[in-house]
Amino acid sequence: MVALVVFLLLLAILIFIEVIVLRYLSRYKSLSFIIKAVKIPSILILPVVAFYLSAFFISLDEKNLHLLKRITDSVLILGITLLVANLVILMLSNYASKASMPVPSTGLIFNIIRASILLLGIFTILSYNGVPILHLVTTLGIGALAISLALQPTLSNFFAGLNLLASGYIKVGDYIILENDYEGYVKDITWMNTLILTRTNTLIVVPNSRLTTSIVRNHTEPDTSLNVIVPLGVSYESDLDKVEKVTVDVAKEVQSSLDVADKDFEPFIRYTAFSDSSINFNVILKAKHPDGVF
Repeated sequence: MVALVVFLLLLAILIFIEVIVLRYLSRYKSLSFIIKAVKIPSILILPVVAFYLSAFFISLDEKNLHLLKRITDSVLILGITLLVANLVILMLSNYASKASMPVPSTGLIFNIIRASILLLGIFTILSYNGVPILHLVTTLGIGALAISLALQPTLSNFFAGLNLLASGYIKVGDYIILENDYEGYVKDITWMNTLILTRTNTLIVVPNSRLTTSIVRNHTEPDTSLNVIVPLGVSYESDLDKVEKVTVDVAKEVQSSLDVADKDFEPFIRYTAFSDSSINFNVILKAKHPDGVF
């Protein structure tokens, strides 16, 4: 009973200290990632620390005490692993948002990093408890081969996502148009799907394997500017020199008056066809980014 009271008292003190420290760190925006990183791992770490501090008051036989110590050590390793994984992901995310990185800041990449760190932590726990890791890895390898045969579509999407990230042809933030005329900004590339947000704020979910085998137009590469083609037509009796001059003058006025237009671009026209009732041509303008096209 005394041990339980001491344990709860120490746990309350540790929680109080954590709240004070996190509140102090919240004053500094550059350290905000630490607050996010410790919230969940602290649920595992603080009780273990309180247990170690109150171990003096626990009266158990050596066998049970040894078992309890192994359990608490395993929980502590898991908590530290979660803490390290959160810190690494948040630090990389913060850095990626401020500077260009060779690794794209997408959910897929971060999930792979997180899973790798957690896997190392799990192997550490198993090794600490006497589980032969080599035999386990061999068994998991055989099991993974059987599972991979049953999960071919899932693995196909996973590796297609890795291919998208490695190629760099499509990145988060790019404005793309798919061959089925769906279009929007790439919001994220996840384990299974690529998320595309349209200009009408609709989310399109495309399987990664479908995206890698589709014809995709990327309007963000090589730059964000985009030509705007306006089809027009005039009768055969029209004075084409006058039509061209008036059209270009109006196009220049439009180009210079809109904030979304590229001010340095000179509009021009290109004749396209002689139809039954009109001479058809296109007026070419340029927007600074895809949002400037309506």
